[in-house]
Amino acid sequence: MVGVTATLSRGDGIGLGDVVDDVVYSRSILFGIKNGYLVEPKGVSVSVEGLDLTSLKKSRGDYAVGDLGHELEDSGAMAAAAAAYVEHGEGRPGVVFTPTVA
Repeated sequence: MVGVTATLSRGDGIGLGDVVDDVVYSRSILFGIKNGYLVEPKGVSVSVEGLDLTSLKKSRGDYAVGDLGHELEDSGAMAAAAAAYVEHGEGRPGVVFTPTVA
């Protein structure tokens, strides 16, 4: 069996290492940046009026996926994130990770 992940170490303590006996190859984000595989990350904070995460259920230390997805959709966070990407992404391709397909 081969297991591949970008999140071997997670905040909730559950990851591929709990399923696979031995990790035989690993590279850090810093290795990727220093060797030209990744770019230095640049964070941009996007405020979304009406986004309220305080009442969401949690599962294994993180927001419950369905609840988080609905809150993001209902608050307009998706459109706000897209607008911020257009503004700050400088025309570069990117990847977005979201809790729902919508």
